[in-house]
Amino acid sequence: MPEKPTTDLARPDRLEILKLEMELLQSRFDKYDDLMFRSRDWSVTLVVALLGASISFDKGDLAGLAIAVAVLFYALEVVSRSSYWYKYVVRYRYVRDCLNAGAPIEAISLYDLTQQYGPRPGRWESVKECAIKAELLLFYGTLAIGSLVAWCLL
Repeated sequence: MPEKPTTDLARPDRLEILKLEMELLQSRFDKYDDLMFRSRDWSVTLVVALLGASISFDKGDLAGLAIAVAVLFYALEVVSRSSYWYKYVVRYRYVRDCLNAGAPIEAISLYDLTQQYGPRPGRWESVKECAIKAELLLFYGTLAIGSLVAWCLL
């Protein structure tokens, strides 16, 4: 593991930089949340449109396609979260935990999104952390199960 860089920043300056970093991380969360909600809007729109067409035209295949759309959007969100969003979460938690534990400010690396100087999650850990969330499973599960019920009824 690389050695931590040394800086001559005074303690108050480092604390202000860490506060600014926390604000920047929060803005990244807001950006990704907005993207995820837009994606969810599209998934609901497509699933409802496919189910409506399925019922109108009495075509069960369209309800099957609605199931596939729900699963596809779930997979898209998991990949997006585990590839991009989760690194910000890890960094935010690291800085938060260090500050709450009373760690010396000098020991916390500044702007280290790669976690080169701190703990790094493995690829499967980030996928598992992002895929097994009650919110995601409930949302996309409801879309998929509703589509499955429509498919079985048609």
